[in-house]
Amino acid sequence: MKMILRILVLTLGALFWLAACGANSTPLPPLPLKIVARDTQFEPNILTGTVNQAITLTIENQGAQPHSFVIDELKVNSGPIEPGKQATVTIVSNRIRTYSNGGALPFYSDMPGDKDAGLVGNLSFTP
Repeated sequence: MKMILRILVLTLGALFWLAACGANSTPLPPLPLKIVARDTQFEPNILTGTVNQAITLTIENQGAQPHSFVIDELKVNSGPIEPGKQATVTIVSNRIRTYSNGGALPFYSDMPGDKDAGLVGNLSFTP
């Protein structure tokens, strides 16, 4: 009987602990953001998101050349975006979760010459 009581107490304690740890585990709705790619810069070139919140990012190319949007660390790549067109990428929350203390990740266009022209920026995460 004592063994059953111990198991019950340990199980209830573990469940309480798991519930307390998961109190903020409900995912936040995706944050919609927009960025404009011009031939010499992204506008804005600093984006801010929240840890554990997905981002739906629309990239509009207002330049005369194709551009792209890449974040290597999160495996995000829009592919080429033709002038006058736009693309949407989703930065998924389970990849952002890795950065639980916040931080910043560089983004850039990987089209030839774009990095040197200034198509670079940072995506910051706040805890």
